[in-house]
Order: sequence, then structure tokens, then C-alpha cells
Amino acid sequence: MTDIGIIPVLPAFTDFMPQTAPKRFPSAKFYYSSNWAGFGCNESCLPYLDPTDPFFQTVGVQLLTETINSLNLTSHYYACDLCNEMDPPFSELDYLADVNAGIIRVMQTVDPNAVLVMQAWLFLSGFWKTDRVKSYLSKVPIGHLILLDLFSEAAPQYSCFESFYGHYYI
Repeated sequence: MTDIGIIPVLPAFTDFMPQTAPKRFPSAKFYYSSNWAGFGCNESCLPYLDPTDPFFQTVGVQLLTETINSLNLTSHYYACDLCNEMDPPFSELDYLADVNAGIIRVMQTVDPNAVLVMQAWLFLSGFWKTDRVKSYLSKVPIGHLILLDLFSEAAPQYSCFESFYGHYYI
């Protein structure tokens, strides 16, 4: 892939865990996703680990390290989409800022040159008001985040959120 100039974006830990994880790790902070798109909780309602919890760092670093070692490569670009088609468990601005801070911290612990690649699709939800988006993006250093403004031909998000407050976007 890299031989022909393709720059891979590797997956990072996106916080979802097996159904047994909350019982196995009782001191970690878990939440449950809502039933998505009309599916019952047998098919959805998955537990997810709070990115502000120290255990998120442990799992995220181990997973990303293993991914890089298994593939024997990194391009320094890592995909991580939290809160995609679901709202975060809290709306406080400090919490939202700490969520993305937790994500980039995992990546930069493993790779100091890490760039978070995430969809801007989540910002189509009514939950994401200007102050919330600004907070959510605020703790990722400029130059270490690329937002993919999907569906921008019909509903561009960059124009709603001041071009994502200085972060790169496509």
C-alpha cells in the first residue's frame, strides 16, 4: 500500500468493549450506548469505556501499540470516531474537552507525531451546539486533528463551526 503512495489511516481504540467488560473491570467507568437505529439491545446497547477514565488510556495504548507492531508500519494518522450517531453521556464543556484530550493522549503516548482523523458527521446532531463543538475540539493541538466533513456537499459543518476553530478539515 505505501509502495504505491497510499497513506493508511490506522484504527485507534474507539471505546466500545465486550458485554462482559464492566463486570470484569468494575473499577473502570463504563456507559451503555442507546439502542441504535431501532435495533434492540441484543444487537446494540454496547458498553463503552469513558475516555476520561485511566483504564481507557491503558486499553487504548495497548491496542494501538499492538496494531502498529502487527502491521509493522505507521503513517502517524489514526482514526477514532466517538459519539458518532449517539450523544455523549454528559454535556458539560469540560467533560467534552477531556474526551478528545483522552483520545489524542493515547495516540501521542504511542506516537508523538500522531494525528487524529475523525468524522465531522456527529456534528449534524442537534446535541452539538457551537460551544460544545469548540470545547470538544479544544484540547487537541492544532496540526494534530483532521476532520472529515462528510456530507458537506449538502450540509457542510465547517461553515457552522468557524472552520473547526483552526483544525484541518477535508
